[in-house]
Amino acid sequence: MKRIAFALAVILSLSFPVFSASSVEPPHCTVTLEAPVGNPTIDALGNLVGRVRFVLTGEGKTAIWGRFIVDGQEGPTYFKTLMAPSPEPIVFETFLPTSLGGSHEVYFELISPNELKTSSTTYTVNPPKQDISGVKIISPVNGQVVSQGDFLEAKAEIPLKGQGTYEIFGKWIVDGTSHPFTQKMQVAWQAVAKVSQVLPTNVPGDHTVELIVDLPTAYKSGIIKYTVSSKTPIAVVLDPVIQDATVSIDGTTKVKIKINVTQAGSFNLLGYLLLDGKVYDKLEKIVVGPGEFIYEMTIPAQSAGPHTVQFKLVSPAELLSNAVTFRIVGEAWVWPGIIYPGDGTTVTQNSPLVAELGIRVGGKGTIKVVGVWMIDDLPYRDYEQMLQITSETIILEKMPLPTDAPGWHRLKFRMTWPYYEETKEIWYRVWGREQPPSFLQVIMHPQSPYSNYQSFQLQVRAQDDRGIKNLCTYVDFAKHVDVSMGGMMVIDYMTPTIGPLPVGEHTWSVTLTDLDGLESEYIGKFVVTKSSGVLEGFVLDRTTNGPIVDAEVSCAGHLTKTDIYGKYRIDGLGEGEQVVMATHQSYRSAEARVTIFAGVTTNAPTLYLDDKGPLPFVYQIEHWPQVPKAGESFVLSVYVRNDGADADLSEVAISCPEGAVIEIDPDTGAQYPSFAYVYYPGSFIDHRDGQQIRAIHPVAIVRWNSWGSGVTRKVMIKVSPQEPKPFNFWVRAMMSKGLSKEIFPRNSEITDQQGYPIKEYRVEVQPK
Repeated sequence: MKRIAFALAVILSLSFPVFSASSVEPPHCTVTLEAPVGNPTIDALGNLVGRVRFVLTGEGKTAIWGRFIVDGQEGPTYFKTLMAPSPEPIVFETFLPTSLGGSHEVYFELISPNELKTSSTTYTVNPPKQDISGVKIISPVNGQVVSQGDFLEAKAEIPLKGQGTYEIFGKWIVDGTSHPFTQKMQVAWQAVAKVSQVLPTNVPGDHTVELIVDLPTAYKSGIIKYTVSSKTPIAVVLDPVIQDATVSIDGTTKVKIKINVTQAGSFNLLGYLLLDGKVYDKLEKIVVGPGEFIYEMTIPAQSAGPHTVQFKLVSPAELLSNAVTFRIVGEAWVWPGIIYPGDGTTVTQNSPLVAELGIRVGGKGTIKVVGVWMIDDLPYRDYEQMLQITSETIILEKMPLPTDAPGWHRLKFRMTWPYYEETKEIWYRVWGREQPPSFLQVIMHPQSPYSNYQSFQLQVRAQDDRGIKNLCTYVDFAKHVDVSMGGMMVIDYMTPTIGPLPVGEHTWSVTLTDLDGLESEYIGKFVVTKSSGVLEGFVLDRTTNGPIVDAEVSCAGHLTKTDIYGKYRIDGLGEGEQVVMATHQSYRSAEARVTIFAGVTTNAPTLYLDDKGPLPFVYQIEHWPQVPKAGESFVLSVYVRNDGADADLSEVAISCPEGAVIEIDPDTGAQYPSFAYVYYPGSFIDHRDGQQIRAIHPVAIVRWNSWGSGVTRKVMIKVSPQEPKPFNFWVRAMMSKGLSKEIFPRNSEITDQQGYPIKEYRVEVQPK
């Protein structure tokens, strides 16, 4: 009998283990900084080892997570999941940064499983030694004399050794002023990088120039002196005259250049014809002044759109002429746009309202236009016309609009031939006896089911064109809320708390009454349970299996965030089936179904979040000069950052609906885009839906084949406004990774001509 009792006791002890909260200690870690010690000194870009030792005690699975902190900035990081206690100490060894000279403070910060900081120490990095023998300035030679206004360029050679892509950082020092530069170069064992800098020759006197290279090797040239001698300026007047203001594509136009030399003597005329700011043709003649000299230069019509022509004289004096504009048109083209009504136009019920469609046409020839007027996304009236086009103009078409139905209506014109294009959507309002109030959204807080010791609230969002007078809330046909809305057209109202209510199924309803006495009702059901339960779980990165901190977790209207271990806990959940969802700004969301039991802690399935991918963000737009004037150019700069993962094909687009002449600034080209082009009105461009459309206003598009995570790029365009008025600029950015694509902004009230949402920026151009 004793043996049976003993065996039963053994079985029970194996089947039902007893847990003691005091017998198991949670994992705990100590960390010791072992290197560097004693303030070591090391040459720039040398190898300096940082080493820490971890001792893990307690019991259970945990993650050791920490990082070196160098001069207050995050350095190398350590993360590893282990089982406590560790049989032996864990050692983490890495290289510390040594690219910057001077003294640096370093310590290690432990984040998990507990927070702890080691004592700090310092190390010193010697600044890079400068070698004056490795770099040579080829031009100018020491003591060279040039005339005032002559072109003079400093040129130097920098030796490189090694293999791979080298990035050169340095600066030219001209008369004590620094001019930094960077340059990339492929090196296979040995190479020579050639760098240059245009030197000033407008101020007579002695000048100095030297070159300092910081990376990849420190070099410093000797100081070169040159002298600028003064000369008597020669009076020259430029007057370019364009032959044709509008040119058909594949045709030509001629420009007459009048050069008026007012002084006597023999002169070498040297100048360049600039087409859209770039050198197109060269003029070099010897003339005897004084006199007026006329030269004719021909420009082929190659790309449709507006173009500017200037003439830059280099010798005998430096002058830049005024700009003249001409337009190249392709084959006959059309572009629809709604002129009237304007957005937000209001008319009384059954009163006349006539829409005006402006069909902008250009080129030459006969073209058939087919389309349909759309009202509230439904076809309203077909349109078909054969147009004879001889020059660029706007053809007006009128159509009466229906005004019998009160409320807001959406109007647009959809052109289906000769290609697909939709106008911007216009909203107009018909004022009359309205429909009953419209519910936008009704949300229960907390959501059903919930426990019987709790109360709930209803969040009501609704609208009515005549105004909402009153709101009533009923639970099981008993009135709980009766409040005046004061005739507001849009409401977002949270009711007072209702309850607690008995266990079981209940019905709530919301009734809205407008100023005309019309009513609308919204009904919902919910369940009250006898008691509540608790939900616990983890949110992890699917790729690294590491914790995601500060992920938002929601269940039945309850909201919480994860801790440093990726763990969350939600109390007070009602019995029954619920949905738990986790979201984070850097990841895609995930959800799971769980069943809550009264008085029990339910362990939810682990929610694994996938990387959201690249995330473009236009965080700043600016222009310079800050007060631009008509006839003068200014530069618009757009700063774009990738806040997500590495991206593949990426694009930044800047368009100007007011039609200002734009071109891509050379500083944008210096960032090595894979594509940079300005589409002018009349040229073909891709719509968001894949259709080819004609551009109605200029848009600059710059693309890169790759865009790293956290990388910022500055896209700059040169804008030439011709008249004083406000100019709007529409900016968007797109980044892709595989089949996924992210667009900034994700939505907006305005879409550009390609159908994308935009971020708007306005520049006020003042009179000259």
